[in-house]
Amino acid sequence: MAYLNENYLKLQAGYLFPEIARRVREFCEAHPEAAKRLIRCGIGDVTEHSVILYGGMQEFDGTTSTLTVCLVLRNRDSQPMRAPIKLEAREITSSMGSVTITNATNGVAGDGAVWDISNSLTGDQIPAGASSNPFCLAFHLERSSADPTSAGPESLLKLRMQVLASQNGESETFDRFANSAARKPRQAAQEHEK
Repeated sequence: MAYLNENYLKLQAGYLFPEIARRVREFCEAHPEAAKRLIRCGIGDVTEHSVILYGGMQEFDGTTSTLTVCLVLRNRDSQPMRAPIKLEAREITSSMGSVTITNATNGVAGDGAVWDISNSLTGDQIPAGASSNPFCLAFHLERSSADPTSAGPESLLKLRMQVLASQNGESETFDRFANSAARKPRQAAQEHEK
């Protein structure tokens, strides 16, 4: 039977990326030569290096209360953003009433929903200064008793997102290293059981 480590529940929201960044920064400052060989992998927060722009289509179907918005992600950094590239909903509201996300990759319908937009790339990256191809996000708006016509387009939906991407593409190397490192303790445990 699996048990959840109770200390996991004590972690603050947004703990992981800032904590990893802090530890990497401290390591690099303390060991400049080793920092040159440091492999940075996986995905991290690249929100500050991104801008989300209108991608050519926005449609509200009044009969089904479905809003579809197509967007593009622009890379404002001097380095490419590499797949996987994901958007995470941090906060979502509507002046019309409650909002449900209908097409998130992870199936979450509210805050914490993640869209993997990697298939909107040409190749496996968004080069520096370039944009993705359009991708569409879909939402169901549950109208409150308020008059829906009073909601202007600027207040129909407010969405705050975080952009997560790899900036070096070395995660495959890391995955192989992590898998071999993970096998060693398992092998030692199996040998200990014999």
